[in-house]
Amino acid sequence: MLIRRPDASVLAASLLLLLLLLLLAGIHAAPLSLVLVALFFTIASNGVIATTASSLAMQSQGHRAGSASAVIGVCMFSLGAVAVPMTGLGGTSLLSMTGTIFGCFTLAILMFIFLAQKPAPRSKTA
Repeated sequence: MLIRRPDASVLAASLLLLLLLLLLAGIHAAPLSLVLVALFFTIASNGVIATTASSLAMQSQGHRAGSASAVIGVCMFSLGAVAVPMTGLGGTSLLSMTGTIFGCFTLAILMFIFLAQKPAPRSKTA
């Protein structure tokens, strides 16, 4: 295995810190430069996490990799279809966008913590 499983608490803490920065920028009407920097790092981390997570999820699927990829794609598009109207509920403000991003990332972290299977301990044989 080329990639080791990241510690969930470190991942969750770093993402929540980044999201809190973006949410505070939206609440306090921060300057555009601060909002753009926080938004850039939020979106950039999402791109890295999504590709790594999907490859790790399909790693153990073997001959079902095509079906697993299809399920991941359907879930991504379905959650996107639900998230877009949620963003519009608060109007077209920065706070509405940051609140939706914060909610989606928090939901993803909670799903990872509670639903991800823990790797089985490896037994050492000499």
